[in-house]
Amino acid sequence: MKKVIFMLSFVLMSMAGVNQLKAQTSVFYCSETGAYGYCYGKSNVKTCAYNQCVNHGGTSPSQIFHTGSKGYGAIYIGTNSNGERVIGASGGYSNLEDAKKRAKRECINYGGQNVYLDAWWKDK
Repeated sequence: MKKVIFMLSFVLMSMAGVNQLKAQTSVFYCSETGAYGYCYGKSNVKTCAYNQCVNHGGTSPSQIFHTGSKGYGAIYIGTNSNGERVIGASGGYSNLEDAKKRAKRECINYGGQNVYLDAWWKDK
């Protein structure tokens, strides 16, 4: 009986881990360098996005966006009043226009001025 309970616990814990691996989109940003990285549609989006940020010059990336939903995503870039890069990200939207609107709004909410669309995707 103890073996069955242990095996059942192991299976349930493994399934919980699998659910965490099904993340659809992750975005990392480095406020020190302005670099960012994103990944979508992979089982390891968090690691992938982190590595993309480092590969683009990030020295201390932080995750700024994450969703487990499939759909459209976007990234807007702008600069704040100090001339520093500001980023807004979205993901998991059913249409591109809503994804772009949300990312733009996030960028502006963080002080972004002269914002522009830098990337968009559709995770099927």
